[in-house]
Amino acid sequence: MAITIDLIISVEDLRYYCAINDSYDSEFLAPFIVQATDTISENVLGTALTEKLITDYNAGTLAGVYETLYDSSNASVKKMVCWQTFVLALPRMALYIANGGITRLSGANGESATNQDISMLIRNAEGTLLRYENQVKSYLSQNSSDFTELQDNTPSYLRADLKPNDSSQGLSSTPNRYFSDY
Repeated sequence: MAITIDLIISVEDLRYYCAINDSYDSEFLAPFIVQATDTISENVLGTALTEKLITDYNAGTLAGVYETLYDSSNASVKKMVCWQTFVLALPRMALYIANGGITRLSGANGESATNQDISMLIRNAEGTLLRYENQVKSYLSQNSSDFTELQDNTPSYLRADLKPNDSSQGLSSTPNRYFSDY
C-alpha cells in the first residue's frame, strides 16, 4: 500500500525528531500523521492555514513567514506535528491489532513495555508537544496580520486556536507552567 495523500511532514522527520527506528514503516506511521493533522494540528492552525502549509510543503514552495512558521527557531509546525503524531502513535506501537484480537508486542531480546512505561513516554511526549504548540501559537499571535488564512471566515473551516495550552496536569519536567514565554 503506497501513501497517496499529501502529508504536512515527512515520515523521515517524524522518525528523526521522535527517535523512531525503521522497524515502523511508512504505511504504519503515515496514518498517524494524517490523524494528528486532522484532529490536533488543524485545531491549532485552522483549516485554511493547515491546507496552505500542506500544499506549499508538498510543492516545495514554502517561503517567507510560512517557511518561518513551518520550521525555524521562532516556530516549528514541523516539530509540533511530529510530537502530536508521536503522542497518538505511541500506544499503538506497543500493540498489534489483527483478526485474532489485540496483542502486546514484544521484541526478540526484550520484554513488553508496561502500561506505566507507555504512560511515562506519553507524558514526556505531551510536554514536548505543549512546548511546540505554544511556540507556534505565540508566533501566530504576534504575526497574525501576516497570515491571511487566519482571517478566513469560511463557515466549514476551523478557526485557529491561538490560546496557550497549559501543563497544569503537572508534567515531570515542567509542572504547572505555561509554555508561552517566547
